[in-house]
Amino acid sequence: MSEPLTAQGTAYSRRAFLLMAALGAATACSPVTPKQQTEEQGNDGKPVELSFWKPPGQEPKAENAYFDDLSASFASSHNNDKVKHLLLPWNDALTKYTAAFGGGTAPDLSYLVLLWLNQFSSAGALAALNDVDANLDLTGFQKNAIDSAKGKDGKLYGMPYYSSRWVLALNEKIWEKAGKPALPKTYEDLGEFAKKLTFDRSGNTVGDTGFDKANIATYGLAWPGLYEIETNYLWNYLWAYGADYVSEDGKDVGFDNAGGREALTLMRKIQESGAATPMTLYSDPLKWGEVLLTGRAGVQWIAPPTAETFKKHPDARLKVLDLPSGPSGKFVVGGVGYLCISAKTKYPETALDFIKFATSDDNVSKYLQQTLLFPVRDTISADVYAPLTDSKSKKFLTDSLPQGEFMRLTRPLPYNAEQYLAGEINNYVSGQKDLDKMIKDASKQIHTMAKNAGM
Repeated sequence: MSEPLTAQGTAYSRRAFLLMAALGAATACSPVTPKQQTEEQGNDGKPVELSFWKPPGQEPKAENAYFDDLSASFASSHNNDKVKHLLLPWNDALTKYTAAFGGGTAPDLSYLVLLWLNQFSSAGALAALNDVDANLDLTGFQKNAIDSAKGKDGKLYGMPYYSSRWVLALNEKIWEKAGKPALPKTYEDLGEFAKKLTFDRSGNTVGDTGFDKANIATYGLAWPGLYEIETNYLWNYLWAYGADYVSEDGKDVGFDNAGGREALTLMRKIQESGAATPMTLYSDPLKWGEVLLTGRAGVQWIAPPTAETFKKHPDARLKVLDLPSGPSGKFVVGGVGYLCISAKTKYPETALDFIKFATSDDNVSKYLQQTLLFPVRDTISADVYAPLTDSKSKKFLTDSLPQGEFMRLTRPLPYNAEQYLAGEINNYVSGQKDLDKMIKDASKQIHTMAKNAGM
């Protein structure tokens, strides 16, 4: 998990980007819970103080200010109970969490990405939320987000906060130059669509006499060869064809089947046609963030652009494309962050009250408006982005919001399958290995990685 590129041109870790949810900057007083004025057992009715650790979802100064507001609002409605917020840098957050949970100094509350949640809940370090409140209200939360945070005992170990995902976007100027061909509906369509949006420096497109594949001005599809970027969309192809990157038991590849082979073959065809960027076009991930906005490519998976992005590229006009589908439907890789309670906290009820307060629609909405993240609850509508003043970023978010219905989370595994497999798939897609060789090598390595991880 190293540093991928967001569409805004900012470097985040993959876990930061996919799950860069943080505490909502709420100033409004939302209802807490019926427990809000009760005494936590053993505290004699005095205000309690909770510790809360989290990596940032935005610039640290703004993050701290927003959390201070939220904590003050919670205290005013909850018997002056305090929540002390500690900002953890993404680069060493896991190290700090591991030391704290292992050493008995864990915070009362923590923000955990899915992989960490599963790691610490499996070790018995987290409290099951429905043990704290047997009638926990999960109305409206996306089922995938809830199910992924359940342990083998069927209990929930983290409350979904909000999500992030990349969106397939189209540069409308390039589309217009190509004569506005019909928009793609399937992944097979996407390959043909990309060809029509590809132009060499003489203005020829794929299939034209004289088309120069080695002298491209505009590529139809941006395809970075960086796993941190690719894993935000690569698995969409496999899922759409009924395959996965690992097998159900996590001990083998999940694409050595007809669907997986078909999806992989489509990926290679796009590269071979010259309609996709060479994977080695840029080694700097930041440069990939400019490809779609500058018209170097016609279509690209990107993070929702900010107002600052459009200020930098005032002539850019982007259109959200519908998710392409395959025989098994349509999917989009998503990330969800969770609010969790330490198993050793003295104040589990107050901790859960704070989680309910932080994840209320009003408080989450305020944060989404600042971070351009997505909700994980269908009680939050597209109106959440209405206060945004930049019309382009507002429209992009509003148009892409319904795609959350198709969000799917990647599997939390005790080894880094995604990084390795993205590299192997690149070896095939770029023509360095044939399909059977790539699958054989990948299968052997996943077996070894799973075995070494104790699976």
